[in-house]
Amino acid sequence: MAKLVKSPSKIFSHFRRIILPGRPNNQPQGLLAAKTPLYASSASVTVVKRPHVSHYPRKPTSNEPKHPLMLQHIEHKATEIEEILKGHKNDVPVETMPNPYQKPPQKCILCRHKIEPDYKNVQLLSQFVSPYTGQIFNRAITGLCIPMQRKVARSIITAQRFRLMPLFYKNLRYVNDPKLFNPFRPSRVRKTNN
Repeated sequence: MAKLVKSPSKIFSHFRRIILPGRPNNQPQGLLAAKTPLYASSASVTVVKRPHVSHYPRKPTSNEPKHPLMLQHIEHKATEIEEILKGHKNDVPVETMPNPYQKPPQKCILCRHKIEPDYKNVQLLSQFVSPYTGQIFNRAITGLCIPMQRKVARSIITAQRFRLMPLFYKNLRYVNDPKLFNPFRPSRVRKTNN
């Protein structure tokens, strides 16, 4: 004889929908919405207790390859390894030889021409200032390396403190100078997480 289960939601909470016997056209009904008593004989639940992962017996390691096309692993003795290495002494790569595939390090425009920014060189520093706002362009626009960008920023601030450069606009003498970079097309594109 089947026992009456009063709270089916506790037993079958992990089932999304279940077909209850005795429903018209055997329609699926949510267990929480079911107001009729549910009998234990209408559904069977098997609980399997698995041992902890550490209790599983480990497979014995063998010298057999994991794939049929792989060669079998062979254990060599230390003397055999030394003999093999003696034959390959002249096969060692030359440590002093430069890497032929290594790309030359990229340098910014100031490092390439070995120009040191100075607060008295207002014409050079005005290249790194916006003509509309007087703000210093960032590295993504100028394409300078980190130490040069810091030196340029410090030199611009020093020149502005000594009133050699205006604060809120670019000096009109240097507006038509040839540009070192295009401020509307950044040299370093920002990476977006899409």
